[in-house]
Amino acid sequence: EISLGLVGSEMCKETGISVGHILSDHEELVAAIENRETDKAREISKRHLNRYTENINSIKDNYAEYFKE
Repeated sequence: EISLGLVGSEMCKETGISVGHILSDHEELVAAIENRETDKAREISKRHLNRYTENINSIKDNYAEYFKE
């Protein structure tokens, strides 16, 4: 079972990224890796990373101190 800490939970609320999606992505990815399903793991990884690509402006607005100009 995977859980997010307080910081992760707060970031998700402020940026609109679903905690449920993050957790399910991680759980599915671990299962795919354990089962040696490389194509499935690749697909899950891409989907997971695209969630952040879609929300990068919101993340940067809320957490500018983590980004270099």
